[in-house]
This record gives sequence, C-alpha cells and structure tokens, in this order.
Amino acid sequence: ASFIGRGAINIEDLTYCEIEGRKRIMQTLDFYRNNVPGFEQAFLLEICPQIGVRQSRLITGEYLLTIDDINSQQIFTDNIATCPISIHSAENYQIPYRCLVPQGVENLLVAGRCISTDPQAQVITREIGPCMASGQAAGTAAALSLQKGIKPSQITREIQGLQETLIEQGVNLASLSRKE
Repeated sequence: ASFIGRGAINIEDLTYCEIEGRKRIMQTLDFYRNNVPGFEQAFLLEICPQIGVRQSRLITGEYLLTIDDINSQQIFTDNIATCPISIHSAENYQIPYRCLVPQGVENLLVAGRCISTDPQAQVITREIGPCMASGQAAGTAAALSLQKGIKPSQITREIQGLQETLIEQGVNLASLSRKE
C-alpha cells in the first residue's frame, strides 16, 4: 500500500499507516476469498512486523545526484559505485563519493537510501545493490581517513586510493558507455 502525503518521521502518520495498511490487507484477503475461485480457504500466514518506509529525509551532500545525472549517464571522477539503472536496463549510472559527504557536518558519512540525491534519483539509488555499494564505500572511506589522518570530506583528494581499494574488494567501478 502506498501512503502518499504521510510523513515517515511523524508518529501519528506512521501509526495511521500501520493500522490502515493492516485493514487494506484484510480487505484484499476478503476480496480474494469472495471473488477469486480457489481462494475460498485462503488465509494469512504472516505479514511484516512494521511498515516499510521507502523515502524520508535525504541529506544535502557535497553533490546532489539528480535523475538527470542518472538518465544522461553522467561520469564522475569520484565514482564509488557503477550500478544498473534497473533490473530491466542495460544502462548504468555512477554514484559520486561526494553524495556520501553531508554539507556542514564533519567526520560523518552517510550510506544507503539517505545519500544526497533528488527524490526522483532516490527511487533508483534506494535499491539493495546501490545501498550496499554506498555502505561499503563509506566504511572503506572511513578506514582510509583514519589511516591517512584526514577527515572523510578530504578523501576526495585521495579518491584514487579509495577507488583502488574498492576495486580490490570487488566493487564495480566500470566506466559508462554513454548514450549518444
């Protein structure tokens, strides 16, 4: 179920979504039992323990990855992951390291669905693969910043070292064959 217009950080909205979501599940089950042959004895075995939030707050990073960047297959010198646009597409996009570095906050990196993107790009970057890749890059960058004695925001000066380490770890940093 989709609950557009409800806030993922508002407890009243989350409570509404939990209750309404369960009502909708039961209504759907009743519909199938009453209208679809073979489902007369259908029952629920299990449902998720809590509602899944797909989008809430997004940071503003040193770079904001946009849907235009993804669609145009923008190439970034600080690429930390080359990911498929979708499971149905042969086209890829890159995630720049700067999307993991929040503006105005030192010694913090973010990963996963809250990296610095516009809401349309977040629909693509919130998938499991990109989240895993940004997490691996953030962890590796944090370790590298400790080794070098620099802040995570300064890793952009050491980006080749980060990229080489990520490649050694098996991360895909392949170049893009851009659309013409």
